[in-house]
Formats: sequence, structure tokens, C-alpha cells
Amino acid sequence: MGTTVEPIARMASQLARLPGIGQKSAQRLAYHIAGMPEQEVHDLAAAIWQGRKAVHYCTICGNYTEHEVCSVCADDDRRNGQICVVRDPRDVAAMERMRDYHGRYHVLMGTLSPMNGIGPEDIRIRELLQRLSTEDVSAVLRYCSEHRIPVTPRGAGTGLCGGCVAICGGVVLSTAKMKKVLEVDTKNMTATVEPGVLLMEFPKSLEGTGLFYPPDPGEKTATMGGNAMTNAGGMRAVRYGVT
Repeated sequence: MGTTVEPIARMASQLARLPGIGQKSAQRLAYHIAGMPEQEVHDLAAAIWQGRKAVHYCTICGNYTEHEVCSVCADDDRRNGQICVVRDPRDVAAMERMRDYHGRYHVLMGTLSPMNGIGPEDIRIRELLQRLSTEDVSAVLRYCSEHRIPVTPRGAGTGLCGGCVAICGGVVLSTAKMKKVLEVDTKNMTATVEPGVLLMEFPKSLEGTGLFYPPDPGEKTATMGGNAMTNAGGMRAVRYGVT
């Protein structure tokens, strides 16, 4: 007859799945847990379960947090234009322990590894690029707001109403490079795009979805942001309305 106790074997099997824990270490831990008071075991299990439920990724940088935004991203004093790109949240913790870095972070959640089939689309490269362009624009707008400088956004410059002309001086903010289609939601029939997406390019993102973009202004090199700003519609506005 075997001497293995099935409940302890099950605990050891699960503990061995943790990184750095081999079979022997897992077995020692399982026997240790078996000898602990039941309340302590309950507290340990509850802490692990509740901790896992409470922790998620920061919506800005991808670091672990129990809130929507982590403490680093929420700290206005750390918005100094510096972004440290790291592999995973453990690297953020290591950098913070040094207390020498005072910028913000971006967590890739992995590294490029063509040999293992891990490419740019498998880690948070796209989010980093979106964040850089967004934070650059945000920095300009923040400075102009603090110093009461007028800002005029400019797209493709095709509008006849002169909306992109800075008649009051100040800063002309070009959105020409902000041209990513971020999401096409077929369920709600909506799309989230950056303002510089060209009207002539947007339909390519809808191929295979069975959807189309109704507004049809005469100038196809116009931007989606300009369409929204001027309520553009074209001839289809009679049936579908304007942007």
C-alpha cells in the first residue's frame, strides 16, 4: 500500500505549478500547510483568492493596481515626459525600490521573441505608440491651457468653413499623424478612431464586417475628426444624417 496522503498530494501538485517551486519544495510546503492551524490556512487561502480578485492592470501603463489607474500614473508630479518601458510589473516594483526614477512606466507584458513566435502584436507595443502620441498632444494642450494660449486643431485642411485656420493666433495642432482605427464594434455598430484617419482609408477597416460609414462628403481626403467637427454628411445625409 502507498503512503501518499491524497489531499497532501493534491496540494503539492498545485504548489509545484508556481515558478521556482520544484516537486520536493512543493511537498515540504504541502506538509507544512497540513500541520498549520485551520484558521491560519483559511486566512492564507482567503488572502490569495481576494488578492487575485482585487488586482488588475492599470488602464494607462499596464502595471498591477487595485484601482483603475495605478498610483504612479495618478501622480501629477510624475508627468515629466519620461516613460520607462519594462517587461512586466515586477520590473516596476524593482525600479520603485531604487527611488532614483521619477517618471512613469509602460509595461509590455513580455518581450519580443521571434523564435518563440512572439511578435509586436503579442505584447503592448501598440498601446505604447498610442500612449506616446496621446501624451505628446496632452502635454501641448496642458501648457496652452495653463498659459491661456488658443489652440486650433488641424486635420487635412480640406474644410470650406476655415475651421482649421488659427485666426486668433496661438498654436495649430496637427492631427495628421493620429490616424489609427482603434476599434470597430460590430455589435453596437460603432467605431473608435483617432481624428487623423482619412475618410478614403476608413472603409478598409470595415471590410468583412457588413458595415459601412454613411457620411459621404465630396472631399475624400478629409479626416474623420474634421467630419465630426463640421457635421459633414454629403448626399447621404438626406437618408442617414450627418456625422
